[in-house]
Amino acid sequence: MPDNPQTGRSAPQPTVSRSTAQMSAATLVSRLTGFVRTWAMAFALGNTLLTSAYSVANNLPNQIFELLAGGIISAVFLPVYLAEREKRGTSAAHAYANNLLSIGLVLLGAVAVLATIFAPQVVFTQTFLSQKMDPETVGLAIFFFRFFAIQLLFYGIGGLLSSLLNAHREFLWPMLGPIFNNIIVIIAMFGFPLLASSNPTLAMIWLAVGTTLGVVATFAVQIPALRRLQIPWRFQLRWRDPALKESLRLALPVTIFVLVNLVVASVFNAVALQITSTGPATMAYAWLWYQLPYGVIAVSLSTALFTEMSEANAAGDASKLRANIQMGLHTTLFFIIPLAVAILVLAQPLAGLYHAGEFTHDDVLIVAAVLGMWCLALPFFACYRFLYRVFSSLRDLKVFIIVDSCGRVLQVFLYGFLTGGLGLWPGLGLLGLPLADAIAHALLLLAMLLVLFRKIGHFGLKGILLDTVRILAATLLAAALPFSLTRLGIVGGGELGLVLSLVNVIGWGALILVLYYLFCRLFKVPEVATINRLFGRIFHRGP
Repeated sequence: MPDNPQTGRSAPQPTVSRSTAQMSAATLVSRLTGFVRTWAMAFALGNTLLTSAYSVANNLPNQIFELLAGGIISAVFLPVYLAEREKRGTSAAHAYANNLLSIGLVLLGAVAVLATIFAPQVVFTQTFLSQKMDPETVGLAIFFFRFFAIQLLFYGIGGLLSSLLNAHREFLWPMLGPIFNNIIVIIAMFGFPLLASSNPTLAMIWLAVGTTLGVVATFAVQIPALRRLQIPWRFQLRWRDPALKESLRLALPVTIFVLVNLVVASVFNAVALQITSTGPATMAYAWLWYQLPYGVIAVSLSTALFTEMSEANAAGDASKLRANIQMGLHTTLFFIIPLAVAILVLAQPLAGLYHAGEFTHDDVLIVAAVLGMWCLALPFFACYRFLYRVFSSLRDLKVFIIVDSCGRVLQVFLYGFLTGGLGLWPGLGLLGLPLADAIAHALLLLAMLLVLFRKIGHFGLKGILLDTVRILAATLLAAALPFSLTRLGIVGGGELGLVLSLVNVIGWGALILVLYYLFCRLFKVPEVATINRLFGRIFHRGP
Protein backbone atom coordinates (compact mmCIF):
# COMPACT_ATOMS: atom_id res chain seq x y z
CA MET A 1 0.00 0.00 0.00
CA PRO A 2 1.26 3.53 -0.68
CA ASP A 3 2.70 5.75 2.03
CA ASN A 4 0.95 8.81 3.37
CA PRO A 5 2.60 11.72 1.48
CA GLN A 6 2.66 13.94 4.57
CA THR A 7 4.14 11.61 7.19
CA GLY A 8 5.43 8.76 5.10
CA ARG A 9 3.64 6.37 7.45
CA SER A 10 2.39 3.22 5.81
CA ALA A 11 -1.26 2.59 5.38
CA PRO A 12 -2.76 -0.13 7.63
CA GLN A 13 -1.01 -3.43 7.26
CA PRO A 14 -1.82 -6.99 8.34
CA THR A 15 -1.57 -7.62 12.08
CA VAL A 16 1.62 -8.63 13.83
CA SER A 17 0.15 -12.11 14.31
CA ARG A 18 -0.40 -12.55 10.57
CA SER A 19 3.07 -11.19 9.77
CA THR A 20 4.64 -13.42 12.40
CA ALA A 21 2.82 -16.44 11.01
CA GLN A 22 4.10 -15.74 7.50
CA MET A 23 7.65 -15.20 8.74
CA SER A 24 7.51 -18.29 10.92
CA ALA A 25 6.36 -20.39 7.97
CA ALA A 26 9.12 -19.00 5.77
CA THR A 27 11.68 -19.42 8.53
CA LEU A 28 10.55 -23.00 9.12
CA VAL A 29 11.19 -23.80 5.47
CA SER A 30 14.52 -22.01 5.78
CA ARG A 31 15.46 -24.07 8.83
CA LEU A 32 14.39 -27.29 7.16
CA THR A 33 16.57 -26.54 4.16
CA GLY A 34 19.21 -25.51 6.68
CA PHE A 35 19.00 -28.98 8.19
CA VAL A 36 19.40 -30.52 4.74
CA ARG A 37 22.40 -28.24 4.29
CA THR A 38 23.92 -29.40 7.58
CA TRP A 39 23.04 -33.01 6.81
CA ALA A 40 24.77 -32.62 3.45
CA MET A 41 27.81 -31.23 5.28
CA ALA A 42 27.76 -34.18 7.69
CA PHE A 43 27.46 -36.59 4.76
CA ALA A 44 30.21 -34.97 2.71
CA LEU A 45 32.65 -33.84 5.41
CA GLY A 46 31.73 -35.75 8.57
CA ASN A 47 32.82 -34.52 12.02
CA THR A 48 36.42 -33.92 10.94
CA LEU A 49 39.23 -31.38 10.89
CA LEU A 50 37.94 -30.17 7.52
CA THR A 51 34.50 -29.52 9.02
CA SER A 52 35.96 -27.56 11.92
CA ALA A 53 38.09 -25.46 9.57
CA TYR A 54 35.10 -24.80 7.30
CA SER A 55 32.87 -23.86 10.26
CA VAL A 56 35.44 -21.47 11.75
CA ALA A 57 36.11 -19.75 8.41
CA ASN A 58 32.43 -19.57 7.46
CA ASN A 59 31.49 -17.85 10.73
CA LEU A 60 34.18 -15.18 10.45
CA PRO A 61 32.66 -12.93 7.72
CA ASN A 62 29.40 -12.69 9.63
CA GLN A 63 31.24 -11.90 12.85
CA ILE A 64 33.35 -9.16 11.23
CA PHE A 65 30.28 -7.69 9.55
CA GLU A 66 28.41 -7.60 12.86
CA LEU A 67 31.34 -5.81 14.45
CA LEU A 68 31.72 -3.18 11.73
CA ALA A 69 28.19 -2.57 10.50
CA GLY A 70 25.75 -5.25 11.63
CA GLY A 71 24.82 -3.43 14.81
CA ILE A 72 24.08 -0.20 12.95
CA ILE A 73 21.93 -2.00 10.40
CA SER A 74 20.06 -4.43 12.63
CA ALA A 75 19.61 -2.34 15.79
CA VAL A 76 19.98 1.30 14.72
CA PHE A 77 18.88 1.75 11.11
CA LEU A 78 15.21 0.86 11.48
CA PRO A 79 14.43 3.07 14.54
CA VAL A 80 16.29 6.04 13.01
CA TYR A 81 14.67 5.49 9.59
CA LEU A 82 11.20 5.44 11.16
CA ALA A 83 12.00 8.51 13.28
CA GLU A 84 13.15 10.38 10.13
CA ARG A 85 9.96 9.36 8.35
CA GLU A 86 7.85 10.49 11.31
CA LYS A 87 9.59 13.89 11.72
CA ARG A 88 10.84 14.89 8.24
CA GLY A 89 8.86 12.76 5.79
CA THR A 90 9.51 9.99 3.28
CA SER A 91 12.13 11.80 1.17
CA ALA A 92 14.40 12.42 4.16
CA ALA A 93 14.09 8.78 5.24
CA HIS A 94 14.99 7.58 1.73
CA ALA A 95 17.99 9.93 1.60
CA TYR A 96 19.22 8.50 4.90
CA ALA A 97 18.90 4.94 3.58
CA ASN A 98 20.79 5.82 0.37
CA ASN A 99 23.56 7.49 2.33
CA LEU A 100 24.03 4.55 4.69
CA LEU A 101 24.04 2.05 1.84
CA SER A 102 26.63 4.06 -0.10
CA ILE A 103 28.92 4.35 2.90
CA GLY A 104 28.52 0.64 3.58
CA LEU A 105 29.52 -0.27 0.04
CA VAL A 106 32.73 1.72 0.30
CA LEU A 107 33.78 0.70 3.80
CA LEU A 108 32.79 -2.97 3.71
CA GLY A 109 34.35 -3.39 0.27
CA ALA A 110 37.66 -2.05 1.59
CA VAL A 111 37.50 -4.28 4.68
CA ALA A 112 36.77 -7.35 2.54
CA VAL A 113 39.95 -6.71 0.54
CA LEU A 114 42.03 -6.21 3.69
CA ALA A 115 40.57 -9.32 5.32
CA THR A 116 41.55 -11.38 2.27
CA ILE A 117 45.12 -10.09 2.43
CA PHE A 118 45.47 -10.60 6.19
CA ALA A 119 43.51 -13.88 6.38
CA PRO A 120 46.04 -15.64 8.72
CA GLN A 121 45.75 -12.86 11.28
CA VAL A 122 41.93 -12.88 11.12
CA VAL A 123 41.72 -16.67 11.53
CA PHE A 124 44.12 -16.44 14.48
CA THR A 125 41.35 -14.71 16.48
CA GLN A 126 39.42 -18.01 16.44
CA THR A 127 42.29 -20.47 16.87
CA PHE A 128 44.68 -18.73 19.28
CA LEU A 129 44.40 -21.46 21.92
CA SER A 130 45.39 -24.18 19.44
CA GLN A 131 47.62 -22.49 16.87
CA LYS A 132 50.61 -24.68 17.66
CA MET A 133 48.54 -27.73 18.39
CA ASP A 134 46.67 -28.12 15.14
CA PRO A 135 48.30 -26.36 12.15
CA GLU A 136 46.34 -28.42 9.61
CA THR A 137 42.99 -27.09 10.80
CA VAL A 138 44.34 -23.54 10.90
CA GLY A 139 45.70 -23.81 7.35
CA LEU A 140 42.40 -25.10 6.00
CA ALA A 141 40.50 -22.29 7.76
CA ILE A 142 42.79 -19.68 6.17
CA PHE A 143 42.25 -21.24 2.74
CA PHE A 144 38.47 -21.06 3.08
CA PHE A 145 38.44 -17.59 4.57
CA ARG A 146 40.28 -16.09 1.60
CA PHE A 147 37.21 -17.04 -0.47
CA PHE A 148 34.68 -16.10 2.22
CA ALA A 149 35.95 -12.56 3.01
CA ILE A 150 33.97 -10.99 0.12
CA GLN A 151 30.80 -12.13 1.89
CA LEU A 152 31.27 -9.08 4.13
CA LEU A 153 30.06 -6.81 1.35
CA PHE A 154 26.96 -8.86 0.62
CA TYR A 155 26.07 -9.22 4.29
CA GLY A 156 26.06 -5.41 4.44
CA ILE A 157 23.91 -4.93 1.35
CA GLY A 158 21.51 -7.71 2.28
CA GLY A 159 21.20 -6.60 5.90
CA LEU A 160 20.34 -3.04 4.97
CA LEU A 161 17.80 -4.13 2.37
CA SER A 162 16.18 -6.47 4.90
CA SER A 163 15.87 -3.67 7.47
CA LEU A 164 14.46 -1.33 4.84
CA LEU A 165 11.84 -3.89 3.83
CA ASN A 166 10.98 -4.54 7.49
CA ALA A 167 10.47 -0.81 8.05
CA HIS A 168 7.73 -1.00 5.39
CA ARG A 169 6.35 -4.20 6.97
CA GLU A 170 7.62 -6.32 4.10
CA PHE A 171 8.87 -9.30 6.13
CA LEU A 172 8.53 -12.27 3.82
CA TRP A 173 11.39 -11.94 1.31
CA PRO A 174 14.09 -11.25 3.89
CA MET A 175 13.01 -14.51 5.53
CA LEU A 176 12.98 -16.39 2.21
CA GLY A 177 16.51 -15.32 1.25
CA PRO A 178 18.26 -17.94 3.43
CA ILE A 179 16.31 -20.70 1.64
CA PHE A 180 18.06 -19.89 -1.62
CA ASN A 181 21.35 -19.68 0.25
CA ASN A 182 20.81 -23.16 1.67
CA ILE A 183 19.89 -24.67 -1.70
CA ILE A 184 23.09 -23.40 -3.31
CA VAL A 185 25.26 -24.65 -0.44
CA ILE A 186 23.51 -28.04 -0.52
CA ILE A 187 24.48 -28.39 -4.17
CA ALA A 188 28.06 -27.42 -3.27
CA MET A 189 28.18 -29.98 -0.45
CA PHE A 190 26.90 -32.87 -2.54
CA GLY A 191 29.27 -31.95 -5.34
CA PHE A 192 32.29 -31.89 -3.03
CA PRO A 193 32.86 -35.67 -2.59
CA LEU A 194 32.37 -36.23 -6.32
CA LEU A 195 35.14 -33.78 -7.13
CA ALA A 196 37.35 -34.70 -4.15
CA SER A 197 37.93 -38.23 -5.44
CA SER A 198 39.57 -36.93 -8.63
CA ASN A 199 40.76 -33.38 -7.87
CA PRO A 200 40.89 -32.43 -4.14
CA THR A 201 42.04 -28.85 -4.80
CA LEU A 202 39.21 -28.19 -7.23
CA ALA A 203 36.77 -29.71 -4.73
CA MET A 204 37.91 -27.28 -2.03
CA ILE A 205 37.51 -24.31 -4.40
CA TRP A 206 34.07 -25.59 -5.47
CA LEU A 207 32.98 -25.71 -1.81
CA ALA A 208 34.36 -22.25 -1.01
CA VAL A 209 32.84 -20.57 -4.08
CA GLY A 210 29.49 -22.31 -3.64
CA THR A 211 29.22 -21.15 -0.04
CA THR A 212 29.91 -17.54 -1.05
CA LEU A 213 27.38 -17.65 -3.90
CA GLY A 214 24.80 -18.71 -1.34
CA VAL A 215 25.35 -15.46 0.57
CA VAL A 216 25.01 -13.49 -2.68
CA ALA A 217 21.67 -15.20 -3.33
CA THR A 218 20.38 -14.12 0.10
CA PHE A 219 20.82 -10.50 -0.96
CA ALA A 220 19.72 -10.86 -4.59
CA VAL A 221 16.26 -12.35 -3.93
CA GLN A 222 15.22 -9.24 -1.96
CA ILE A 223 15.68 -6.85 -4.89
CA PRO A 224 12.24 -7.42 -6.55
CA ALA A 225 10.43 -6.69 -3.25
CA LEU A 226 12.50 -3.54 -2.82
CA ARG A 227 11.70 -2.37 -6.35
CA ARG A 228 7.98 -2.62 -5.57
CA LEU A 229 8.44 -0.05 -2.81
CA GLN A 230 9.71 2.39 -5.47
CA ILE A 231 12.44 3.77 -3.24
CA PRO A 232 14.78 5.84 -5.45
CA TRP A 233 18.44 4.79 -5.35
CA ARG A 234 21.46 6.97 -5.94
CA PHE A 235 25.04 6.76 -4.73
CA GLN A 236 25.82 9.54 -2.25
CA LEU A 237 28.22 10.14 0.61
CA ARG A 238 26.82 12.71 3.05
CA TRP A 239 29.00 12.55 6.13
CA ARG A 240 27.23 15.50 7.81
CA ASP A 241 23.73 14.08 7.54
CA PRO A 242 22.06 14.57 10.98
CA ALA A 243 20.44 11.14 10.72
CA LEU A 244 23.86 9.60 10.12
CA LYS A 245 25.23 11.38 13.17
CA GLU A 246 22.31 10.04 15.22
CA SER A 247 23.06 6.55 13.90
CA LEU A 248 26.72 6.82 14.85
CA ARG A 249 25.79 8.03 18.32
CA LEU A 250 23.54 5.03 18.82
CA ALA A 251 26.02 2.73 17.12
CA LEU A 252 28.73 3.15 19.75
CA PRO A 253 27.00 1.03 22.43
CA VAL A 254 25.86 -1.42 19.74
CA THR A 255 29.44 -1.79 18.51
CA ILE A 256 30.61 -2.47 22.06
CA PHE A 257 27.84 -5.08 22.40
CA VAL A 258 28.87 -6.79 19.16
CA LEU A 259 32.58 -6.60 20.00
CA VAL A 260 32.09 -8.16 23.42
CA ASN A 261 29.93 -10.93 21.93
CA LEU A 262 32.51 -11.59 19.21
CA VAL A 263 35.18 -11.96 21.87
CA VAL A 264 32.93 -14.45 23.64
CA ALA A 265 32.37 -16.33 20.36
CA SER A 266 36.12 -16.41 19.72
CA VAL A 267 36.78 -17.83 23.17
CA PHE A 268 33.94 -20.31 22.66
CA ASN A 269 35.47 -21.60 19.41
CA ALA A 270 38.98 -21.60 20.83
CA VAL A 271 37.95 -23.54 23.95
CA ALA A 272 35.98 -26.05 21.85
CA LEU A 273 39.00 -26.55 19.59
CA GLN A 274 41.29 -26.90 22.59
CA ILE A 275 39.12 -29.67 24.06
CA THR A 276 39.06 -31.64 20.82
CA SER A 277 40.01 -30.97 17.21
CA THR A 278 36.40 -31.67 16.20
CA GLY A 279 34.95 -29.40 18.90
CA PRO A 280 33.78 -26.54 16.62
CA ALA A 281 32.16 -29.03 14.23
CA THR A 282 30.35 -30.77 17.10
CA MET A 283 29.03 -27.46 18.41
CA ALA A 284 27.95 -26.42 14.89
CA TYR A 285 25.88 -29.59 14.43
CA ALA A 286 24.19 -29.12 17.82
CA TRP A 287 23.70 -25.39 17.16
CA LEU A 288 21.44 -26.09 14.19
CA TRP A 289 18.80 -27.77 16.38
CA TYR A 290 19.33 -25.40 19.28
CA GLN A 291 18.64 -22.43 17.00
CA LEU A 292 15.64 -23.98 15.20
CA PRO A 293 12.87 -22.87 17.62
CA TYR A 294 14.60 -19.56 18.24
CA GLY A 295 14.85 -18.81 14.53
CA VAL A 296 11.34 -19.95 13.62
CA ILE A 297 9.48 -18.36 16.52
CA ALA A 298 11.53 -15.82 18.46
CA VAL A 299 13.29 -14.13 15.54
CA SER A 300 10.10 -13.87 13.49
CA LEU A 301 8.18 -12.43 16.42
CA SER A 302 10.88 -9.97 17.49
CA THR A 303 11.39 -8.82 13.89
CA ALA A 304 7.71 -7.91 13.52
CA LEU A 305 7.50 -6.34 16.98
CA PHE A 306 10.74 -4.40 16.48
CA THR A 307 9.02 -2.36 13.77
CA GLU A 308 5.94 -1.85 15.96
CA MET A 309 7.95 -0.88 19.06
CA SER A 310 10.20 1.48 17.10
CA GLU A 311 7.19 3.19 15.53
CA ALA A 312 5.44 3.45 18.91
CA ASN A 313 8.52 5.01 20.47
CA ALA A 314 8.93 7.45 17.58
CA ALA A 315 5.28 8.50 18.01
CA GLY A 316 5.54 8.69 21.82
CA ASP A 317 2.88 5.98 22.32
CA ALA A 318 3.99 4.45 25.64
CA SER A 319 0.93 2.21 26.07
CA LYS A 320 1.42 0.57 22.67
CA LEU A 321 5.10 0.09 23.45
CA ARG A 322 4.35 -1.67 26.76
CA ALA A 323 1.68 -3.83 25.14
CA ASN A 324 4.12 -5.02 22.46
CA ILE A 325 6.81 -5.79 25.04
CA GLN A 326 4.38 -7.82 27.10
CA MET A 327 3.14 -9.66 24.02
CA GLY A 328 6.69 -10.43 22.90
CA LEU A 329 7.79 -11.94 26.20
CA HIS A 330 4.53 -13.85 26.67
CA THR A 331 4.56 -15.38 23.20
CA THR A 332 8.27 -16.16 23.21
CA LEU A 333 7.96 -18.15 26.44
CA PHE A 334 4.77 -19.86 25.30
CA PHE A 335 6.51 -21.34 22.26
CA ILE A 336 10.14 -21.63 23.30
CA ILE A 337 9.75 -23.50 26.61
CA PRO A 338 7.93 -26.55 25.16
CA LEU A 339 10.14 -26.64 22.09
CA ALA A 340 13.27 -26.51 24.25
CA VAL A 341 12.02 -29.42 26.38
CA ALA A 342 10.99 -31.38 23.29
CA ILE A 343 14.47 -30.97 21.82
CA LEU A 344 16.02 -32.03 25.12
CA VAL A 345 13.92 -35.21 25.24
CA LEU A 346 14.56 -36.01 21.57
CA ALA A 347 18.19 -34.88 21.44
CA GLN A 348 19.54 -38.26 20.37
CA PRO A 349 17.04 -38.87 17.55
CA LEU A 350 17.65 -35.31 16.33
CA ALA A 351 21.40 -35.88 16.28
CA GLY A 352 20.72 -39.26 14.68
CA LEU A 353 19.37 -37.48 11.62
CA TYR A 354 23.00 -36.69 10.77
CA HIS A 355 23.93 -40.39 10.91
CA ALA A 356 25.01 -40.99 7.33
CA GLY A 357 28.19 -41.03 5.30
CA GLU A 358 31.14 -39.84 7.39
CA PHE A 359 29.01 -39.09 10.47
CA THR A 360 29.35 -41.97 12.96
CA HIS A 361 27.25 -43.17 15.91
CA ASP A 362 29.87 -41.81 18.33
CA ASP A 363 29.40 -38.42 16.69
CA VAL A 364 25.64 -38.74 17.24
CA LEU A 365 26.13 -39.34 20.97
CA ILE A 366 28.36 -36.34 21.61
CA VAL A 367 26.19 -33.99 19.51
CA ALA A 368 23.09 -35.21 21.38
CA ALA A 369 24.74 -34.62 24.76
CA VAL A 370 25.74 -31.07 23.83
CA LEU A 371 22.29 -30.35 22.38
CA GLY A 372 20.50 -31.60 25.48
CA MET A 373 22.57 -29.36 27.72
CA TRP A 374 22.10 -26.36 25.42
CA CYS A 375 18.32 -26.58 25.67
CA LEU A 376 18.56 -25.31 29.26
CA ALA A 377 19.74 -21.97 27.88
CA LEU A 378 17.15 -21.55 25.13
CA PRO A 379 14.26 -19.77 26.98
CA PHE A 380 16.69 -17.38 28.70
CA PHE A 381 18.56 -16.73 25.46
CA ALA A 382 15.40 -16.06 23.42
CA CYS A 383 13.89 -13.63 25.94
CA TYR A 384 17.20 -11.84 26.45
CA ARG A 385 17.63 -11.31 22.71
CA PHE A 386 14.08 -9.93 22.58
CA LEU A 387 14.98 -7.41 25.29
CA TYR A 388 17.91 -6.32 23.11
CA ARG A 389 15.35 -5.47 20.42
CA VAL A 390 13.27 -3.61 23.01
CA PHE A 391 16.14 -1.38 24.10
CA SER A 392 17.15 -0.87 20.46
CA SER A 393 13.65 0.35 19.65
CA LEU A 394 13.94 2.79 22.56
CA ARG A 395 17.21 4.05 21.05
CA ASP A 396 18.84 3.64 24.46
CA LEU A 397 21.33 0.80 24.81
CA LYS A 398 23.86 2.25 27.25
CA VAL A 399 22.73 0.44 30.39
CA PHE A 400 22.01 -2.71 28.41
CA ILE A 401 25.58 -2.76 27.09
CA ILE A 402 27.09 -2.22 30.54
CA VAL A 403 25.10 -5.10 32.02
CA ASP A 404 25.76 -7.30 29.01
CA SER A 405 29.52 -6.70 29.16
CA CYS A 406 29.62 -7.73 32.83
CA GLY A 407 27.63 -10.86 32.02
CA ARG A 408 29.98 -11.79 29.18
CA VAL A 409 32.99 -11.60 31.49
CA LEU A 410 31.25 -14.13 33.71
CA GLN A 411 30.36 -16.24 30.66
CA VAL A 412 33.99 -16.45 29.51
CA PHE A 413 35.09 -17.42 33.02
CA LEU A 414 32.42 -20.14 33.08
CA TYR A 415 33.65 -21.47 29.71
CA GLY A 416 37.07 -22.06 31.21
CA PHE A 417 35.84 -23.26 34.60
CA LEU A 418 33.01 -25.61 33.55
CA THR A 419 34.98 -27.24 30.72
CA GLY A 420 37.94 -27.82 33.02
CA GLY A 421 40.13 -25.50 30.97
CA LEU A 422 41.26 -23.56 34.05
CA GLY A 423 42.68 -26.73 35.58
CA LEU A 424 40.71 -26.32 38.83
CA TRP A 425 38.79 -29.59 38.34
CA PRO A 426 38.37 -32.21 35.58
CA GLY A 427 35.46 -30.29 34.08
CA LEU A 428 32.59 -31.27 31.80
CA GLY A 429 34.46 -30.96 28.50
CA LEU A 430 32.28 -29.67 25.66
CA LEU A 431 29.19 -29.89 27.88
CA GLY A 432 30.56 -27.01 29.95
CA LEU A 433 30.09 -24.60 27.06
CA PRO A 434 26.28 -24.81 26.77
CA LEU A 435 25.92 -24.94 30.56
CA ALA A 436 27.89 -21.70 30.80
CA ASP A 437 25.53 -20.16 28.22
CA ALA A 438 22.50 -21.17 30.31
CA ILE A 439 23.83 -19.66 33.53
CA ALA A 440 25.02 -16.44 31.89
CA HIS A 441 21.81 -15.78 29.95
CA ALA A 442 19.60 -16.54 32.96
CA LEU A 443 21.42 -13.92 35.04
CA LEU A 444 21.49 -11.40 32.17
CA LEU A 445 17.75 -11.80 31.55
CA LEU A 446 16.92 -11.22 35.21
CA ALA A 447 19.09 -8.11 35.36
CA MET A 448 17.64 -6.55 32.19
CA LEU A 449 14.03 -7.21 33.20
CA LEU A 450 14.68 -5.19 36.34
CA VAL A 451 16.35 -2.43 34.32
CA LEU A 452 13.43 -2.32 31.89
CA PHE A 453 10.91 -2.12 34.74
CA ARG A 454 12.76 0.86 36.22
CA LYS A 455 12.92 2.54 32.80
CA ILE A 456 9.34 2.23 31.51
CA GLY A 457 7.38 1.11 34.56
CA HIS A 458 4.80 -1.66 34.66
CA PHE A 459 4.64 -3.91 31.58
CA GLY A 460 2.85 -6.96 32.99
CA LEU A 461 5.90 -8.71 34.42
CA LYS A 462 3.97 -10.34 37.26
CA GLY A 463 1.46 -11.81 34.82
CA ILE A 464 4.28 -13.03 32.59
CA LEU A 465 5.91 -14.86 35.51
CA LEU A 466 2.61 -16.45 36.61
CA ASP A 467 1.88 -17.63 33.08
CA THR A 468 5.43 -18.98 32.79
CA VAL A 469 4.73 -21.26 35.76
CA ARG A 470 1.62 -22.59 34.02
CA ILE A 471 3.50 -22.97 30.72
CA LEU A 472 6.28 -24.88 32.46
CA ALA A 473 3.79 -27.16 34.24
CA ALA A 474 2.00 -27.92 30.96
CA THR A 475 5.34 -28.61 29.27
CA LEU A 476 6.59 -31.01 31.95
CA LEU A 477 3.32 -32.95 31.93
CA ALA A 478 3.37 -33.17 28.12
CA ALA A 479 6.98 -34.40 28.05
CA ALA A 480 6.68 -36.83 30.98
CA LEU A 481 5.83 -39.91 28.90
CA PRO A 482 8.46 -39.47 26.17
CA PHE A 483 11.05 -38.58 28.81
CA SER A 484 10.26 -41.73 30.80
CA LEU A 485 10.53 -43.86 27.67
CA THR A 486 13.84 -42.19 26.87
CA ARG A 487 15.18 -43.20 30.25
CA LEU A 488 14.09 -46.80 29.49
CA GLY A 489 15.86 -46.68 26.12
CA ILE A 490 12.64 -46.96 24.08
CA VAL A 491 12.93 -43.46 22.61
CA GLY A 492 16.33 -42.51 21.29
CA GLY A 493 17.98 -45.64 22.63
CA GLY A 494 20.69 -47.49 20.75
CA GLU A 495 21.84 -46.83 17.21
CA LEU A 496 18.62 -45.67 15.57
CA GLY A 497 19.89 -44.66 12.16
CA LEU A 498 18.46 -41.98 9.91
CA VAL A 499 14.97 -43.41 9.24
CA LEU A 500 14.14 -44.44 12.82
CA SER A 501 15.50 -41.15 14.12
CA LEU A 502 13.15 -39.28 11.79
CA VAL A 503 10.18 -41.43 12.89
CA ASN A 504 10.98 -40.77 16.56
CA VAL A 505 11.36 -37.04 16.04
CA ILE A 506 8.09 -36.64 14.12
CA GLY A 507 6.00 -39.02 16.22
CA TRP A 508 7.10 -38.13 19.72
CA GLY A 509 7.63 -34.47 18.89
CA ALA A 510 4.06 -34.15 17.62
CA LEU A 511 2.72 -35.94 20.71
CA ILE A 512 4.57 -33.58 23.06
CA LEU A 513 3.24 -30.49 21.29
CA VAL A 514 -0.36 -31.77 21.11
CA LEU A 515 -0.34 -32.68 24.80
CA TYR A 516 1.23 -29.32 25.61
CA TYR A 517 -1.56 -27.49 23.78
CA LEU A 518 -4.22 -29.50 25.64
CA PHE A 519 -2.64 -28.91 29.04
CA CYS A 520 -2.35 -25.19 28.26
CA ARG A 521 -6.06 -25.12 27.51
CA LEU A 522 -6.70 -26.91 30.78
CA PHE A 523 -4.56 -24.40 32.69
CA LYS A 524 -6.18 -21.48 30.80
CA VAL A 525 -2.92 -20.08 29.43
CA PRO A 526 -3.94 -16.84 27.60
CA GLU A 527 -1.81 -17.54 24.51
CA VAL A 528 -4.04 -20.48 23.56
CA ALA A 529 -6.69 -18.03 22.38
CA THR A 530 -4.02 -16.16 20.41
CA ILE A 531 -2.91 -19.39 18.74
CA ASN A 532 -6.50 -20.21 17.78
CA ARG A 533 -6.91 -16.78 16.18
CA LEU A 534 -3.53 -17.05 14.50
CA PHE A 535 -4.35 -20.31 12.75
CA GLY A 536 -7.73 -18.89 11.85
CA ARG A 537 -6.02 -15.99 10.07
CA ILE A 538 -3.58 -18.32 8.32
CA PHE A 539 -6.47 -20.25 6.82
CA HIS A 540 -8.63 -17.10 6.41
CA ARG A 541 -11.18 -18.20 8.96
CA GLY A 542 -10.35 -15.75 11.74
CA PRO A 543 -11.74 -12.28 12.33
